[in-house]
Amino acid sequence: MRAASTIGRAALVLPCAVASCTASAERVGGDGGADSALSDASEASDSPGACQACGGDTTCCDGACVDLRNDSAHCGSCSNACNAAMEVCAAGRCGAVDWALWPMPNGKDDVSGGAPNPNAYVDNLDGTVADQVTHLVWQQRVPTTGGASEDGYLTWPVANDYCATLSLAGHDDWRLPSQIELVSLLDYSNLGTGQPPIASAYFPDTPADAFWSSTKSAASQTSAWTVYMDVGFTYAYDLSTVAKVRCVR
Repeated sequence: MRAASTIGRAALVLPCAVASCTASAERVGGDGGADSALSDASEASDSPGACQACGGDTTCCDGACVDLRNDSAHCGSCSNACNAAMEVCAAGRCGAVDWALWPMPNGKDDVSGGAPNPNAYVDNLDGTVADQVTHLVWQQRVPTTGGASEDGYLTWPVANDYCATLSLAGHDDWRLPSQIELVSLLDYSNLGTGQPPIASAYFPDTPADAFWSSTKSAASQTSAWTVYMDVGFTYAYDLSTVAKVRCVR
């Protein structure tokens, strides 16, 4: 039996509770918050002139063009690194990996009812998709090989290792998404249309199956939460169970 998700689709913002997250003004923002920190950082660089012109929303840091909104080594400002074991960078702030530091995207039905943050994606044409609301970057296609049956159904440890060792689109910092990150992909407007509750134009051939998250169950550390890409339910399974995987960075 599948348990319905209790995670809402409203904006979730986690105040910096981890000690390392409050260590610098850039992480918590000054009077202008994270947007102010990003604006200040975009005007200065650790290595002026070391980069060729950085395009879009990227900034030159240590000789490379990076996005200060989601780069864990340069979160909010150059060289402001998040704790790799406990935090991710989202919206220019470091925060606990199992919580959203960004506004949740909403599908067309919710937006028509007045909800903010309509979901929006960009196909990067390199096997990845960028979420324009959360600024997460997703693996576009679900792996169809691997696992004991070589069908892409993996146990939680294997799924975790798969993402940790994935090299895709010139990046090797992929990881298993948290439960709330997977939930952010759900578009409940698609329910009843014969389509998975996800933007199929950007994530084609998504199976209507359970997908592993990195979030362990509070009731049992030998179980972790999955998110179903059929009706949007979540359910905690034993780590030895097999499910699908889609990595994020």
